Amino acid sequence: MDLARALTVSADELLGLKPVKQTIGGVPARIVKRLQMIDKLPVSDQRAVFKFIDALVLSRLGTSKRNAA
Repeated sequence: MDLARALTVSADELLGLKPVKQTIGGVPARIVKRLQMIDKLPVSDQRAVFKFIDALVLSRLGTSKRNAA
């Protein structure tokens, strides 16, 4: 367990039972790649993407809060 903790992976990942998640600075690599793609878009398109993300996150968090109450 100490080795897994030092490598910031789970014991299952260390033993090869689960694939190791690729991260860049603690952020999953798949998210970083998508953000890099968004960064290449014109600013107006970037704003549209982030508005959509904000709306989706807000709707999901709002749903979670209603379900928890």
